[in-house]
Amino acid sequence: MAVSRIDKVAYSVAGFGDTLTHDLAYGVPSALNFFPAQKWQDVAAKIDGRSYPRADIADVLEENLRKLTGTGSQQQGCQWHTPEAVLKNIALLREPTTYVVATGQQAGLLGGPLFSLHKALSAIKLAQQLEAESGGRARFVPLFWVAGDDHDLAEIDHVDVLQASGELARVRARVRPDSAGCSACDAFIDPATLDSLKQELSQLPPNGEKPAELLEIYRECDFSEAFTRLLLKWLGPLGLVPAQSHLLRRFGSELLLRELDDYDVTTRLIQEAAVALQRARYEPGFSGSARVAPHFFISSEPGRIRANLDPVEGE
Repeated sequence: MAVSRIDKVAYSVAGFGDTLTHDLAYGVPSALNFFPAQKWQDVAAKIDGRSYPRADIADVLEENLRKLTGTGSQQQGCQWHTPEAVLKNIALLREPTTYVVATGQQAGLLGGPLFSLHKALSAIKLAQQLEAESGGRARFVPLFWVAGDDHDLAEIDHVDVLQASGELARVRARVRPDSAGCSACDAFIDPATLDSLKQELSQLPPNGEKPAELLEIYRECDFSEAFTRLLLKWLGPLGLVPAQSHLLRRFGSELLLRELDDYDVTTRLIQEAAVALQRARYEPGFSGSARVAPHFFISSEPGRIRANLDPVEGE
């Protein structure tokens, strides 16, 4: 992936984000109070006080990497190779003095919005900066969390492409009927629509990548896996480690149980944060009064079941 030009655009021009986002970008003190700067040494000290199944997580990431780039993982127009830089970074995760610079996004069609790549590149750059700053005392690995457990397919089943006229056009993929209501890691594009999508995208002016050919990934891959393969193709040589969320579910079981037990504490913290934001004249991006738990159970039948933690009378 080659980047030939980098420009900065003012938030007022881009029309992106809310007041808090704008103030953070321009270093307004009232906004920075909610995101205090921290030295990497202080963050590392907190991490060092905990234990993690480093080897087990590295095994899962490496196994998935080899699956995605091994024999039988070649489609028309896409030659997949195991990026050595990614393998080396996964191996580093086994070491106690390795830390992760993490970002992530939903598994959008053909890579999703451009800011997904911006986030990934920012993580790579920050990891490089921190490693240089550490002077060999620590290693930093850029990691991209592919949110394949996200079930809002309407957010990921499309991509906006730039036409020769300079106008944006939205191209949307139709999912298979049996993918309705599924998470991205279980959702597939309807094969009957792939050819029409390829024809539509082939009309775009040539500009390096050929999106019509990249669509071939989706003949055998779900949204999460296809997104991960594209990350590896574009940013694997820079060492970016992709982590598909559904492959790491089991490592979050203890955290989830603790969150279910201590949800009242979480609710209080959310409410207090909402009040603090409002006092600073910012609009909270979440409800300060919601009582229903933000957790879902995966069932064998189509549908979503929200966990309701309100006490049952008599219990």
